[in-house]
Amino acid sequence: MKIADFNPAGRLEEGLAHHQQGRLDEAEACYLDVVDDDPKNTEALKLLALLTMGRGEFEDALQYAQAAANLAPDNGDYLHLLGRILIDLGDLDGAIEKLQRAATMAPSDPLDLNLDLAECYAMQDRWDDSLSISQAQLQAYPTDLRALSAAATAAASLEKNAEALDFFERAIAVDNTASHLWSGAAKLHRSAGDIARAWFCVERALSLSPDDADLHYMARIIRGEAVPAWHFNMMNDTTRNAAFKKAIERQIKPHHVVLEIGTGAGLLAMMAARTGARIYTCESNPVLALAARGIIEANGLADRITVIDKPSWSIEVGTDVPQQADVLISEIFSAQLLSEEVIPTIEDAKRRLLKPGGIVIPAMAAMMGALVRNDDLAQLTRVSTVEGFDFTPFNAFTPVLMSLDTPNHAFEWMSEPLSLFEFDFKNRDMFLAESGLVAVDVTADGLCQGVVQWMHVLLDDETAYENAPAGANATRTKHWTPLFYPFAIPRELKKGQTVMLRIGHDRKGVRVELSEVL
Repeated sequence: MKIADFNPAGRLEEGLAHHQQGRLDEAEACYLDVVDDDPKNTEALKLLALLTMGRGEFEDALQYAQAAANLAPDNGDYLHLLGRILIDLGDLDGAIEKLQRAATMAPSDPLDLNLDLAECYAMQDRWDDSLSISQAQLQAYPTDLRALSAAATAAASLEKNAEALDFFERAIAVDNTASHLWSGAAKLHRSAGDIARAWFCVERALSLSPDDADLHYMARIIRGEAVPAWHFNMMNDTTRNAAFKKAIERQIKPHHVVLEIGTGAGLLAMMAARTGARIYTCESNPVLALAARGIIEANGLADRITVIDKPSWSIEVGTDVPQQADVLISEIFSAQLLSEEVIPTIEDAKRRLLKPGGIVIPAMAAMMGALVRNDDLAQLTRVSTVEGFDFTPFNAFTPVLMSLDTPNHAFEWMSEPLSLFEFDFKNRDMFLAESGLVAVDVTADGLCQGVVQWMHVLLDDETAYENAPAGANATRTKHWTPLFYPFAIPRELKKGQTVMLRIGHDRKGVRVELSEVL
């Protein structure tokens, strides 16, 4: 029943004002008054659909929108609204039909309509259709955030990673506060192998959505890939730490300028800073460099230590460091000693970055080795009969080198330890490749599986570190685990025999193999 002197336009305007201020109950009352007065008022029906949709009352919203569309079947906006509600109700086929019809009727917001259609296609895994629509919208609206996000998601789902990453980065340039854009970019950088950039993006995403459990898990994965887990073993190697601490305290004076290569988390740099010296330390891994900088600041040493985000061979005196250093610290050894570019790095640093006659820590390092026996070693590198089948031909694939995380009693030495190679970092400036034969006296009978290798590091004239894997001086640690060079074929040896080993290094890796038994 019509109300006397009722002003529908005024009541509708009043409802809109309430709606815009978030007073939904008051707005709904106004819209219902208009519909009571005129059940064919499509604008009031549309506004009721929008209001109830905002509340999540999608069935009610559907009824209002359907009523408006029935009254004005040629109105593209009402069909668009109907399609949007059907998306929220999960009726994607119905939504697509309404949206496609609306697109032919000159809707007032074609961009939003087409992106709703792209969303429907994405929800049906029709990624090619979704990408095509999103790209078309970007031709007309190149900075539209929703179009960029939809295009990025579709391209990523189609494994068009470079294209997807471009869309994500363009979207971030428009709005850098959306965590899903940063996390999407993080995934793509990780797929491309750019772990440092992936880490930066996921940390940014996490800062924007700190309560997102999925982001926390993704961040843990990327952090683990950005920083190898062996850093924990290294920092927890108390024997190593004590040796470096002793040498640092003996060698470094307050007036020294110190350059450290490969700071990692910053432990040795902070040890050196306790002496009062000025420390410059470099780190080529940008994630570690940033982490070290934060740890150093948290420990109150930011005014004494400068972290340089680059490898040592890119450091320039006068630009990155004010002068050549008085002391060079470099703990960049692998278990094999050479495989982390130790030799060329130290050669370059001594030539350009260290004062002539400057202090070098460590001063010397040697690769130690011994013949070993134990059946357990054979299980790691060889196979014979399994379930009655002969697998000995597979022994052609016996590795030439493997890491050996084995307790002391797992094997016995069949020779005295010997030095395979020595590197005098203090007194020599160049280290050429070496090769040759070395004689090893056999000290015990048995089946020899190969040679175990470990490290002996002389920090200075008085301080040494050695991770001998057996015997009274053994060092049990997960850091710098011993290495094992299996013989191609194990050999029965007798005490008193001599084994000739063929050894060599090319400045980056080491060769150890059996030549002959005398």
